[in-house]
Amino acid sequence: MKKLFSLLFSAALVSPAMATVSIEFQFGAVNVPSGSLGVLVADVNNDGFQSPGEAAGATLTAGQKIGADDVVIQVFSNATLTDWGSQRGFADQFAVIDYEALGVAEGQSLSLYVFPDRTAGASLRTGEPHLDYRSEDLGDFTANSNMEFALPADGGAYLLAVLGTEVGGEADLATMDISRFPVTGSGGTINRSLTATASHTYFFDFAAAGGFSLFGQTPAGLVASLYDPNGDLVVATDGSANFLINRDLQAGLHTLVLSNGPGSGPLAYNLDFGSDSLRSVRPDVAVGISLTGLSGAGVYGTPSGQTIILTSTKARAVTGITSVSNAGGLPDSLKLSGMAGSRLFTVSYQGPNGNITSGLIAGTANTPEMDGADTPIAIRTTIIPNKKKLTKRRGNRSIILKRSQTTMVRATSTFDPSMSDFGIIKAQTK
Repeated sequence: MKKLFSLLFSAALVSPAMATVSIEFQFGAVNVPSGSLGVLVADVNNDGFQSPGEAAGATLTAGQKIGADDVVIQVFSNATLTDWGSQRGFADQFAVIDYEALGVAEGQSLSLYVFPDRTAGASLRTGEPHLDYRSEDLGDFTANSNMEFALPADGGAYLLAVLGTEVGGEADLATMDISRFPVTGSGGTINRSLTATASHTYFFDFAAAGGFSLFGQTPAGLVASLYDPNGDLVVATDGSANFLINRDLQAGLHTLVLSNGPGSGPLAYNLDFGSDSLRSVRPDVAVGISLTGLSGAGVYGTPSGQTIILTSTKARAVTGITSVSNAGGLPDSLKLSGMAGSRLFTVSYQGPNGNITSGLIAGTANTPEMDGADTPIAIRTTIIPNKKKLTKRRGNRSIILKRSQTTMVRATSTFDPSMSDFGIIKAQTK
């Protein structure tokens, strides 16, 4: 008998009159945090298991009920076994399980619940984060198993072994993955990968109602589903590619489940989470004669307030500054475009790394990824009048014709192309 690599139900050979079963239990390998709690539950009426997240107040103690008729058979702690490497599992021995005392009987379905960051005797909370596992597929059990996921006949010796492929078993335990969202201050990030059959479950606790923002960078195929403390689906993404979830959430425990869409292979993903405000992309363009005298910050989509006029005397070159930023909380690379000059005026643009005139005019220039915490990018716009074409003779003297040239730099969100802003610099000769 493989003791380290099995999920075992072994019954001591006792007299049937004693109506007791002893259990040795091992389950691996699974990806749950150290300190997780395992709870074995029987469905007394075989009418389906009630979600622990909907059974607030029930205590995690043998004999207690979760919902109307799901009885806790035993509670045990997470174990770290060297044979399972970085993956975790459960290993414990339960001395005596008395069917009569618990009010359970042979044949009643069993389910394993896994609770992160809980201790025996704790009370369930609304929206309690958890994973559940049961299987009726004999292919999930090791060859020496002699019972199903149901209470065995009273008395006798039984074995139920469920092992992940990492430790030589046949069971697919890729969905047994749960962890708290890593929050520092009011946000956090995650960089991970899903295997083809995996799902990753995260949970977080809102102390009070407020804004929630989640930006996911992922190829097509990953689906994000957010559930509220009542277990109701708040929103699910369509799996097309990058996604943004902006919601006002109620207080309590919330659960995020990431899974692969049908036919998807392994997928890498990045998550950026914030709880201080709802986030969006907000291109913000301002203009001025210097970085300390800009107009148009916080003004969007209108010439009013973000237009400056520069006067060129004697057809001299004039220079203005365009500042580009993302005032939103969602990181994004902004697409930049600019207006070309004319036969009377030459227009050039200098960015932080040199001349970007051709890229701006073609509309192919981009900022690095930035959000509201990043320093704005400055673009120097130089407008040079064509002195030869703007100079006319009147009698014995030369005069400069009064003409004007308008330039504009526009910044457009890559993530949401409907969001853009612009700044206008106008030069006029005198």
